[in-house]
Amino acid sequence: MDIEELAWAVSKESSVERSTTLRVIEATFAIIGAELAKEQKVGIPGFGTIVRKLSRKSGKEGKILFTIGSAAGETGSAHDTKARRGKKLKKKYAES
Repeated sequence: MDIEELAWAVSKESSVERSTTLRVIEATFAIIGAELAKEQKVGIPGFGTIVRKLSRKSGKEGKILFTIGSAAGETGSAHDTKARRGKKLKKKYAES
């Protein structure tokens, strides 16, 4: 799905004009981009967390990481994800 398709879908779902939804979506992503440029974490409950990490080599621009939020609307950190993964592995090997 690209931004135009998203604008049409939001327009249809909300009964707001497509041109208006497109401007709102573009503004939303511009704000998220500005926050990431300031190295701020952007967390949206029920959606996920976006964070920009600098490269370990020479502090140059690195990666933008996205962690998907849970169905309950809570976002988890990478540490939480690793902890859950470790618990699953322990359980799997304990059952063997």
